[in-house]
Amino acid sequence: QFILYTLKNEQQTTKMSEPKRKLTIGVLALQGAFEEHEHILRTLGCDTIQVKMPAQLNQIDGIIFPGGESTAMGLIGTHNGIWTELQ
Repeated sequence: QFILYTLKNEQQTTKMSEPKRKLTIGVLALQGAFEEHEHILRTLGCDTIQVKMPAQLNQIDGIIFPGGESTAMGLIGTHNGIWTELQ
């Protein structure tokens, strides 16, 4: 299981001959099976980034929150400030 949130609401207008831009999806890499999620996203044609710090959020089009132990993820995310940036 996972949750995908989109961070940017952008419309793309492209001509048929123009290649579409690949999506860059961040995978919250605080805890959980983030490497497995990255593998699946790559097989679907997405670029991926392991998101560990708030500054990385401006590099992605969406984010996946892998399942994990919520208490540990909460403590780590509060400590590094990523939960504040995601709000």
